[in-house]
Amino acid sequence: MKNDGFYFSLDAALSLALITIIFLAPTQQADNSMKDLLLQQKMHDLLIVWARQRDFSKQELKSDFEFVFPNKSGAITANGQEIEVQTQFGQTRNKITETINYVGDDLRFKQIRLTIFD
Repeated sequence: MKNDGFYFSLDAALSLALITIIFLAPTQQADNSMKDLLLQQKMHDLLIVWARQRDFSKQELKSDFEFVFPNKSGAITANGQEIEVQTQFGQTRNKITETINYVGDDLRFKQIRLTIFD
């Protein structure tokens, strides 16, 4: 009696079971830390753009903020002036702040602070 067919069938059954287990395994859910990381990267990029442009008009800062962070409230502090951007959405839970330091045209230390109420 040859056992080749038995081993082939056993190997096929185990392979099918393994493939089924892999496809039915629960997927890992997206973590909120990735959302927070993306938000911080956007904040940092926007601060770098502002530091390079050095156009701190209230209208320009507010429109940039609303373009990058739609449906979010926040505050911007630049050149000693504070600009608040409000949306009509509900309560905010978290407050995330990032600051960038740079040397102005007058060779003095300056700072821009961006706060987002998430």
